Amino acid sequence: MSLMFPTIYGIALRGLGSEVKLGAAGLIMAILGGAVITPYMGSWIDNTTVKNQVAYFESINRPLIAQAEAADARKSLSGAMLALYRMSEASPADGEEQARAAGKFQKNLETFFTLPSLEGDAFEQAAKSLPGCSSLKPRELAVFKANLERLPASAGREQQIQQFSLIPALSTLSGNQAEVLDNLIALPLDMKQFQTAQENFVEKAVRSSFFIPIICFAVVLIYGFFFRNTHLKKEEEEKPAQA
Repeated sequence: MSLMFPTIYGIALRGLGSEVKLGAAGLIMAILGGAVITPYMGSWIDNTTVKNQVAYFESINRPLIAQAEAADARKSLSGAMLALYRMSEASPADGEEQARAAGKFQKNLETFFTLPSLEGDAFEQAAKSLPGCSSLKPRELAVFKANLERLPASAGREQQIQQFSLIPALSTLSGNQAEVLDNLIALPLDMKQFQTAQENFVEKAVRSSFFIPIICFAVVLIYGFFFRNTHLKKEEEEKPAQA
């Protein structure tokens, strides 16, 4: 990396002559753009995706979930649930890596269903071994423990996976938000349908974010032409003086 940029810089500026300053400024602006524009694009994509999720839950008559999503755009409850659900899709038949992922998921699933029988340090250790739970605080662990009692007995593997995907809700929803959890338990989300919708949301959000670099590129391009014309005019004014 230490050799890459000086090489690119030197090759890019070779042969520019009097316009070498403009070329150098463009290279530096490109680096700055990658550092500054990217976070804005990420923020735009996140916010747009959450807005689409809210609209989706409202369209399928799940207002409580829509309200929970709208309450905190930086932390999508349904998105975290979907990430856990996707872990169940790993198949040992798809290769060694998928086999390891499937084994890890099965271990997490078994750990999750041992939680109601555990207490104290044993519960904390087991709970923190689950995906996304390593940083749970004592209060969140207490909420997690209390909410586990709300879960009905699972009738099959699909219901077990549905309950496992509720971990983000089980560890965070309490008090007035408990009704959201009760709604998720009573009427489980169709995760496959939501997964398809989520993929469309993200794709649309990414496409809609392209206006950010386009606008920035246009601004830099306009400034570049202005700088170039100013630079050429200055050179023309200096030539008679040198003569």
